Amino acid sequence: MQANFGSLQWWLSMLVAMVLLAGCGGGGGGGGTTTAISGTAATGAALAGTVDLIDANGVARSASISANGAFSLDTTGLSAPIVLRVTSSGGGILYSWADAVTGVFNITPLTTLALELMRANLPGGPADLAALFADWTSVAGPTQLSSLQAALLEAQAIINANLSSQLQAMGLTATTYDFLRTAFTPNGSGIDGVLDLIHLSFGNGSFSLTDAGGTPLTFDITIDISGYNIGGGGGGGGGTLTCDTSLFQANSVHQATAQELASFAGNYTGEIYSPDNTGNYVASNGTASFSSAGVLTLNGQAKTATSICVDNAAGPYGVVLYVHFADGHVDLFGNQTFSGAIDTPSGGGTGSLTLTVTISGVAAANVNIDGVTKPASQADFCADMTSDSTTSLNHALGAVGTFTIDSCTFDGSVGNVSATLAVTSPVSMNVPYTVVYTYN
Repeated sequence: MQANFGSLQWWLSMLVAMVLLAGCGGGGGGGGTTTAISGTAATGAALAGTVDLIDANGVARSASISANGAFSLDTTGLSAPIVLRVTSSGGGILYSWADAVTGVFNITPLTTLALELMRANLPGGPADLAALFADWTSVAGPTQLSSLQAALLEAQAIINANLSSQLQAMGLTATTYDFLRTAFTPNGSGIDGVLDLIHLSFGNGSFSLTDAGGTPLTFDITIDISGYNIGGGGGGGGGTLTCDTSLFQANSVHQATAQELASFAGNYTGEIYSPDNTGNYVASNGTASFSSAGVLTLNGQAKTATSICVDNAAGPYGVVLYVHFADGHVDLFGNQTFSGAIDTPSGGGTGSLTLTVTISGVAAANVNIDGVTKPASQADFCADMTSDSTTSLNHALGAVGTFTIDSCTFDGSVGNVSATLAVTSPVSMNVPYTVVYTYN
C-alpha cells in the first residue's frame, strides 16, 4: 500500500502527541479532566459573597468569594456559554459570562453592562438581567456560542469607546483592553482604578452611568468602534475566534481566551505533513507564525482559521493550541514547535479515506483525507506496515519509543490495523490502539 502507508505514518505522528498529552493529564483524553474558571469580583472595592453559574445545558453551581474578590468555580463536565452572577454580602448583584470552561472571567459593573447591552439586542429576549440569568438556556444553548461571543465582544468595544478617557487615564489601551478576561487585583490601579472613577446602576432593563461624584456621563450605544479589536474579534471587524468542539472528545478543549491567544503569539518551527501526487503523506520542515489576534501564517501563507481550541490540560510541552483551517490544521506547542498537516492533495488521488482511531478503548475524532488511492489488495494495504513493524518515534514530539503492528487486514474497502505504542520518554507507557481505514 505504498500510496497509503504515508497516511498511517502521518496519523501515528499525530497519535503520539495525543497519547503523550493524555499520559500527562492532558489532551483528547476527556474523562478524568478537571476544569475551572476563575476571576475577580469587584466594583472598585473587592466584593465578598457568592458566585453562581448556569451553563448552556442549565446546570447550576456556586462558590464563595475568597479574599480580595477572588473566586474559582468548578466547570468539570459543563458546556459554554456560561452565565455568572455574584450576590455580594451587601445585597448588590452583578453579572458576567464565560465563553469557555477554563480561563479568567471577571465580574464587575463593566461585565454587567456588557451583558445588559447584549440582552437589550435580543429580539423578544428577557426583560432584564435577572430574567436573563433565570432563562439562560432559552437564549444561550451551545449552538448560540458564536453569536453571543460576537455580540459581547461588540458590547465590550462600545463600552471601551465610551470610557476611552478613563481607560487611558489608568494606562490602559481602549482599543484592545479586555476587561472581562484580564486578571486584576482590586488595588486602585488599572481597570480597578477605572471602576473607582465611575458608577453604574441597573434596574428595570436599563442602566445609568455617572462619575464618582454622581455627575451623569454620556453613554452612546451607537459610538464608532472602528479599530476596536477586543480579544482578537468583534468591534473592529476582526471576526469571532471560535472553537469547533465537535472535532474533539467531549470536554477536552475550550475556546481560547484573549490571554491564551497572546501567550501563543510568536514564531514556530516544525513539520508539515502533506500528500504527494500518489496520495502518500510526506513530512517536510516548515515555519509558522501566530498573532494574538488569531492570525496563522504557515510557510509564509496566511491561513483563515475555522476553529481555534486550547487543550484543557497540559502535556510535556505545556498546553497545546489547535488551529484548523480549510485545508488542514496545525498544533502549536509551548516550546515554540508545531506539527501540522495539509489535507488537500496536490493531485493524483482518486478517492477519500476516513481514519477512525481508538486509543486504550477511547475513540478519537475521525480524520478525513481526500485524494487517496485505494489499495488493490490486503497484501498491498499491509505490505509497508508489516515489513517494518517496529519504528522509531523520535521525530514525534521528541518521544522515544516504538510502535508495533500486531495485526493487519483489508477486505477491499475497509482496513483494520491493531498496534501497540510503547513510549519510554518523556513518559513511560504501553498503549494499545486500533486504526480503521474506510475508503470511499
